[in-house]
Amino acid sequence: MKKILMPIIEAGAGHLATAKAIRDGIEACYPGKYHIEIVELSQASGALKEHEFMRRYWRFSLAHRWMADLSMTLMELFHPISRIYLPLFMPGLLKKGIEYYASRQPDLILSTHFFAITIAALAKRRKKISCPVVGVITDPFSPFSWWCEKRADFLFAPSDEVEKGLLRRGVKPSQIVRMPFPIERKFYDPLPSKETLLTRYSLNPSYQTLLVVYGGEGIGKAYEFIPKIIDKRMPFNWLVVCGRNKPLYEAMDALSRSSPYPVRVFEFVENMHELIHVADVVVGKAGPSLLFESLLLGKPLLATDYSTYMTERKNLLFALRYHAGWWAPDFLSFLTVLETILTTPLLNTYCENISAIPLVQQLRKGKDDIAHWVNHLLDHS
Repeated sequence: MKKILMPIIEAGAGHLATAKAIRDGIEACYPGKYHIEIVELSQASGALKEHEFMRRYWRFSLAHRWMADLSMTLMELFHPISRIYLPLFMPGLLKKGIEYYASRQPDLILSTHFFAITIAALAKRRKKISCPVVGVITDPFSPFSWWCEKRADFLFAPSDEVEKGLLRRGVKPSQIVRMPFPIERKFYDPLPSKETLLTRYSLNPSYQTLLVVYGGEGIGKAYEFIPKIIDKRMPFNWLVVCGRNKPLYEAMDALSRSSPYPVRVFEFVENMHELIHVADVVVGKAGPSLLFESLLLGKPLLATDYSTYMTERKNLLFALRYHAGWWAPDFLSFLTVLETILTTPLLNTYCENISAIPLVQQLRKGKDDIAHWVNHLLDHS
């Protein structure tokens, strides 16, 4: 049985979600044919100092976006010199990551994080491994410099913008593979009716439902907006996902007991597909997984944040261009959008717009494309 190793770096939930989507798709199309393992590279390789640094840096950046914007801007300005970042600032991760790949000797390395891709490409160049190295770009509209790893064998490009950026940075056309953005398999499976889910989560069927979710860290502006909207007696159901943010969970749980409107509070969830399906609007930051999961299920995104100007802002612009989402960076704009949803048919128009977006249509048709491509690669390597 051939082994597929899928290394990620823990930086939010998006890299893991896309890795799971690819793994589940391969297993669904080719059950029992491959041994597939997703690993957090810094932990698995023993680079624990780097693991802790990246975890803290990401959490700090979510709360202080200027930090991520500054670092990414510097990396872009100094590309390709910025390639020295790993050996200069995280030599332990680079060395131990290469050693880890060499010890595993998989038949394919397929990664959804640029650091893991680069380390695998270097391991192959140094003849520590011989398998194909495939990178899956999880920024759907931004070919950020670290994604443009010319030493990888193949890079998946989810959009024209990314493909053009890769070519501009010197990646050969033969290395670029056009693939839809990976979405977890359960988002394609038949879902319970909306009426069933409204009953399951004890929601009021006469109210529209807002799902608030900001990834694993539970850091975002809309959590502060919820009690203010409730105080204004605006009739909505609320589904609030807090991730690992315990103080937030406790505050929202207390709110749920005093609110005159239904407020259902969750920590980590495995049923995001059901929550998006029962929601009328998804509220959060303009991350790629949340954006495409919402659009795949026909729900517009009300974005109050994005993690980085260079990457996630482009996700927001995509939603705005197709009139499939709103931008509400402060309470007044957030309140205005909700008033519009309550008093006009605009929400129905946005849902209709989503069904006509070409990339969304590609998502619906291409759920098995990555699995078939990987199978063909391994059958002929």
